[in-house]
Amino acid sequence: MSVMPEMLPGEVFVDGLIHAESSLGHAVFSPDRLHRYELERYVEPSDAPVFITIVMVNPSTACAFKNDQTIGGLIMRLRCWRERGITQATAFRVVNLFSLRSSTPDALYEAVPCDRGADARNDEFIINACTRPGMVIAAWGEHGALGDRGRNVVAMLLGRGVTLYALKLTKSGSPSHPHARGKARIPDDVEPFVWRTP
Repeated sequence: MSVMPEMLPGEVFVDGLIHAESSLGHAVFSPDRLHRYELERYVEPSDAPVFITIVMVNPSTACAFKNDQTIGGLIMRLRCWRERGITQATAFRVVNLFSLRSSTPDALYEAVPCDRGADARNDEFIINACTRPGMVIAAWGEHGALGDRGRNVVAMLLGRGVTLYALKLTKSGSPSHPHARGKARIPDDVEPFVWRTP
C-alpha cells in the first residue's frame, strides 16, 4: 500500500501518484516528487484543448504551478506556431525518456540505472501521451544514447504506429532539444518535420 505523501493545494493522490492541477496545466509525480511522468500546459484558453506531445530527455523543475526555462520557451514556440498557422494546437504535453527530475541531464549519468526512471511506469506514460491525437515531436538530443534509451523508445512508439516529428537533427542524427544553445539553437518559427528515424 502506498503511503500518502503530504499534499499541496491543487494536488490529489491517485493510484500511488501525485496529480497536480492549476490554471497553467497538469502534472503527475512520484510520491517523493523525485520523478515527473507527465506535464501539460494550456497555452491558449480552450474548452477542448488540442495538444502537441513533446518527448524530451528528463524533467527539470516545472510543475503544475510554475514553469522552468524549457517550458516557458515551449509556450513561446507554440504561440509563434499558432500565429504563423503551423499548428492549431492550444496546449502541449511533455513526457521524457527518463522521469528523474534534474535541472541538467548530468544527474542521469550520476544515477544508478534503476533510479533514472527508464522503467515500465514511465513507458506507460510515454505510450499513453504519444498515442493520443496530435503531433508527437521527439526532442531529446544526444542524451537519448544513454542506455540506448532513445532507440528503445523510438521502437516502442513506431511499433504502435506513432509518427515522430523533429525540429532539427544533431550531427549524429538524434532529434535536437528545442532549446539547444549557440549554433545549435532552433528559431521559434522552425516548422516540425517528419523524422525518418535511422
